Amino acid sequence: SESYLAEYDLPLISPARREWLAQWSRKPEHGLAIFTARPSMAPTDLPENESSGQPQAGYAPEAELAAELVGLAGIAPLIGQGRVGWLAWRGGRSASDYVKPSPVQALAALGAALTGSETAALIAAAALFEQGQRIGPLADLDHQPTRVFVFEDSTGGIRAVRSAVELLRQTGLDITLQSVGVSPNADKRAALAEVADHLVDDVNSGLALVER
Repeated sequence: SESYLAEYDLPLISPARREWLAQWSRKPEHGLAIFTARPSMAPTDLPENESSGQPQAGYAPEAELAAELVGLAGIAPLIGQGRVGWLAWRGGRSASDYVKPSPVQALAALGAALTGSETAALIAAAALFEQGQRIGPLADLDHQPTRVFVFEDSTGGIRAVRSAVELLRQTGLDITLQSVGVSPNADKRAALAEVADHLVDDVNSGLALVER
């Protein structure tokens, strides 16, 4: 059957803001990742010696379809439920242990934004969360102060990133966070106000905060 997401959902990011984001992400000092609990496939860059596994929830390309819809497919690595499910399967854990509000998914998104590598970022996220070891992409943060932005319409996503940043800060990193709650809905804004540094009606207004 047809994909209702691809057929009926509408992208909320404007073409101008999407182009700005694509150009912004090309600068070597910047990093971008899609961070979503939507179902997704396994990591796209699995090495030959790594199995894609069989997570309990299986794999469905919903997040990939959403990335295509908003024009970010191929521009940003994607850390969705399938990527995190693969990591949980690999470690004998449940996907719910790693999906936001767990900091593991947020740590993986930060690592993927830094390097573009999904597999290495996922493995590094679990290593920091479970063993306190900062390896792979997360080890690269030693060399400069880091500023993180997260744009979310859920409190769980913001809490995940806050926890991830705190874990990184505890390892001695100079890292700060700006969390942006995105929703025009009064009830959602009330909930987001408890965890977000900024509130905006739409993602275009939120992205404008990065330019300040």
